[in-house]
Amino acid sequence: MPIRLSDYLKKEYGEKVYRLSLSSGCTCPNRDGSIYYDTKSDEYHISNSYIEESGHSINMSDSNIRKTNIEDSNTKKSNVVDFDTFKSNIAVSDIGESNDYIVRLTGGCTFCSEGGSGEFAAENRQADNNTPDIDAQIEFAKKVIQKKTDAKKFIAYFQSFTNTYGNVRRLSELYHRAISRDEIVALSIGTRPDCIGDDILDMLKELNTIKPVWIELGLQTIHEDTAKRINRGYKLKTFEDTYFRLKKAGITVIVHVILGLPGESKEDMLETVRYLASLNPTLDGIKLQNLQILKGTKMYEELKVTQNDSADSYKLNNIDENDNYIADTRSSESTYNYHSMTMEEYTDLVAECIALLPKECAVHRMTGDGPRKLLVDPLWSLDKKRVLNMLSRKTGKYFED
Repeated sequence: MPIRLSDYLKKEYGEKVYRLSLSSGCTCPNRDGSIYYDTKSDEYHISNSYIEESGHSINMSDSNIRKTNIEDSNTKKSNVVDFDTFKSNIAVSDIGESNDYIVRLTGGCTFCSEGGSGEFAAENRQADNNTPDIDAQIEFAKKVIQKKTDAKKFIAYFQSFTNTYGNVRRLSELYHRAISRDEIVALSIGTRPDCIGDDILDMLKELNTIKPVWIELGLQTIHEDTAKRINRGYKLKTFEDTYFRLKKAGITVIVHVILGLPGESKEDMLETVRYLASLNPTLDGIKLQNLQILKGTKMYEELKVTQNDSADSYKLNNIDENDNYIADTRSSESTYNYHSMTMEEYTDLVAECIALLPKECAVHRMTGDGPRKLLVDPLWSLDKKRVLNMLSRKTGKYFED
C-alpha cells in the first residue's frame, strides 16, 4: 500500500512539515520558443540555434508567410511555424504525419496559467543583483503559514515554471542558500525532464549530500497524442531517460499527473498511473490533480471555440458571451472531447489510481485548488474540505496505516 506524504514526513521528521512555495525566476523552454518540433522526424529539439543548425529559416514576424506556407500542402521546403498557427491550420491528427514543418513551441502547456502554476508562490522579491531574494521569499511564506499553525519545519518548494532551466551557477547559489537555513529540511524542485543535463544533475547530486532533494517532473500523461495537444514539448522516452538518470544518482523523483485532459478516456488515465506504478526503480512519489480550466490559458481559449468553426478546430460551446462556464459538455461531436468530471467521478477515479500504486510510493497530492479568480471549471474543486473528505473516505483503505 502507498503512504500519504503527511504520514511519511511525520515518520521522517517527527512532526508536521509544511511546503513553502517559492520562485526561482525561471521560465519554460516551451514558453520562450526554445523548443522546436520537427514533423518529419517526429522529434523535439531544445535549442535556440536549432533552426540555423538544421538549415531552416523564415521570417517569424511575417504571419502571412507562415500562413501561406502552412496552407501550401505541396511545398517541399521545411517551414518554420509557430505552434498556434500550425495547430489552427492543420488537424491535430495530422501532427507527426506532415513532412514539411518545423514547429516552434511557445506559450507553454495549454493548461498552464500565466503564473506557471505558481499563483500561490511567495512574492518573487529581487535582491540587488536582480536574482530572487530567497530569504525574503522564505520569510514571507513562513509568515503566511504561521498565522494558522506553529510550523517549525519546511520544504523549500520551487513550483512555478521550469526550475532547472537557467544558468547553473545562479541556480546552485539560489538552492544552496535555501537549504542552508535550519528550518528547511528538504528541497523540492519542479521541472521538465528535457531540462536536466549533466551539469544540472551534478548540481542536484551535490545539493542532495546536504539535504534531501526532490525532483518533481510534470509528465501529466504517457500518451503522445495528448502531449502534442497540450504543447508539452517532449516525448515519453525523454521522461524515461531522465527518470532513470535521476534514480541512478540517488535523487527522489515525484511525478505529476493530470486527470481529465481533453481527449483522454478513463482507461487512458489509468494507463498513465499503471505505467508509473510499474517503473523500476520504484517511483518515490506522485501528485494527482484534476484538470482545471483557468481563464487566460490557451486551453480556456480553445474551449471557447464554438461548434460553428472549422472542422479542424477544438470545439466546446459551453462558454457564454461573458466568458462564464455554463454546462458540462459530453458531446462526441466535439473534436476537443472535453468531459468535465463531477466530484463523484473524480474521487472514484482517484481511488482507482491509488489502488494501483506500490507501497513505496508516497502520495503527495490527490486534488488541486486553482485560484478562485481564475478558475472556470470544475467549480466544485473550490470546496477543498469537502473534496478531501470524500477522497479520504474513498481512498483510506488503500493507504498504509
